[in-house]
Amino acid sequence: MVTTVQSGRVTAMSSCRYGSVPIRWRTDTVQYRQFTCSSVHLFNESRRVMASFDPFPELTVVLKDALGAQLDQSATTFIEMMSEDVVLEFPYAADPAFSTISGRDRVTDYLRGVSSLFAVDRIDVQHVHHAQGAGPVVIEMKALGHGRSSGVTYDQHYITVINVANGRIVSYREYFNPERFQVVTEAEAQRRDA
Repeated sequence: MVTTVQSGRVTAMSSCRYGSVPIRWRTDTVQYRQFTCSSVHLFNESRRVMASFDPFPELTVVLKDALGAQLDQSATTFIEMMSEDVVLEFPYAADPAFSTISGRDRVTDYLRGVSSLFAVDRIDVQHVHHAQGAGPVVIEMKALGHGRSSGVTYDQHYITVINVANGRIVSYREYFNPERFQVVTEAEAQRRDA
């Protein structure tokens, strides 16, 4: 991560790789309280800016409906639905570096990068399975979308296993076909390199 500070504004250029495809995104923060060279820790007003970011609003609607009363109803975005120590797991991720992402700040950074690559136009829910008691909720769904700059169609089936505690998502495990995701990321990389 490359971080610069100008007149009280923190600009962080972050990058990572998904397989062979570089993913880059930029985060601007107006107010901050703590700053280190290796990362930007956002507090107070800035944390609200991060929490208001919703990478996939369509997914937020699906989760609010599927999780119902288990979820804190004051959470208005996917990010706000997560606990501070949330764990996202992608068992079929093409790049093992992205198979587990821990902590809401890291998840937010990851989702900011992914949502810059493609947009979700629609999510169709096939089934929602609620376990007895406080067990997980399993959602079977299909997402349709497109690459943001390439326009390449994104058509993906998901099975998502979600655990909620104290009104927040504590674990989110998503099974999907990584080849379909790779098609979009490669098309976006080619478009940006052209």
